[in-house]
Amino acid sequence: INAHNVFEEIGYNSEFCIVPSYNYLNGENPDGTDRLGSSIVFLDGHGEFDHIRFESFRLQGTDDEQYNTGVSTREKEISGDNESEYVSIKSKNVEDTRLMIFSACYTAEPNDEANLTEYAVRRGAETAIGWRDRISEQASADWNERFLEKLSIGYSVEEAAEYADEIFASSSSILDWVIEGNE
Repeated sequence: INAHNVFEEIGYNSEFCIVPSYNYLNGENPDGTDRLGSSIVFLDGHGEFDHIRFESFRLQGTDDEQYNTGVSTREKEISGDNESEYVSIKSKNVEDTRLMIFSACYTAEPNDEANLTEYAVRRGAETAIGWRDRISEQASADWNERFLEKLSIGYSVEEAAEYADEIFASSSSILDWVIEGNE
């Protein structure tokens, strides 16, 4: 909600969804562009090197697969007894995306394959930011609030990230972000 408010304040047409379904993530904006191809895409969930997932089905109190979803470098992933269907960045036009924020653990973890942050830039996003390590929900929320505050007044992505780091101890894993593309 904070990201939505910040982006609205600086003139973007912004929408948010706390409980995204596969259809929502895979859908289009009112102007007909891919939702994942928006100018700025802010995704906050649980991550691994190749995906970010939203356990919205738990919030819904159901195992409905349309809410067992996320965004990935792949299209489907089997996890335990639940099948998660991911919207593949490969299937989306992200060439007009200025910034993708993957606010989740391990979304920039080094790997033999491209991690989600690298992959988004390879697919055409101008800039993407993700994390190499595990990050706590509270640290992520605090970091993102500071990051967005400075981003909204014209700081570069790197400058805003460095500012957001200032309130954390040097040992905090929230400092282990990676920016791919145009910093």
